[in-house]
Amino acid sequence: MNIKIEAKWALIFSVMVLVWMLLEKWSGLHDKYIDYHLYLTNLFAIPAIWIMVLALKDKKKTFIMGR
Repeated sequence: MNIKIEAKWALIFSVMVLVWMLLEKWSGLHDKYIDYHLYLTNLFAIPAIWIMVLALKDKKKTFIMGR
């Protein structure tokens, strides 16, 4: 099996998670503003869902549509 598409999107998602964690750390959500972390970390769902939708569209285009 060819897992290039899955590996590509796994790498993209991993980088996005690392960037998000760095933004949380730099903005003080892990120390000074820990009380806001509960609410603001839920915003991560927006880019996470977006990346997953893009990955599924790419997989569909490549494997199902035969491109």
